[in-house]
Amino acid sequence: MWSLEVQVYSNGEAINPQIITVIRGGKGLNFIQQVDVKVTKSDGIVENGIIAKPLSVGKSVSLPGTTKYIDRAEVWATDPQGNKVKIFDDYVCFRCY
Repeated sequence: MWSLEVQVYSNGEAINPQIITVIRGGKGLNFIQQVDVKVTKSDGIVENGIIAKPLSVGKSVSLPGTTKYIDRAEVWATDPQGNKVKIFDDYVCFRCY
């Protein structure tokens, strides 16, 4: 199977809070067609982004977040057959201490 590593984190800036998804590598880097990112903010608003091919280490997408509570980030990778596989689903806190 094709593996892909991503890192999802908040920038921690109160003026312009962003949730950043970064490609970190993996054996599927050359085979994955695209990476879809969905952020459901704590106020219920949904933001979507795409990291398109060609994928490379360090390529990223930044989506608006909130400063109040915890935002949920979901990441899907599209394999060569066109199937979407969820590779990340977790809450991203604004600032974690």
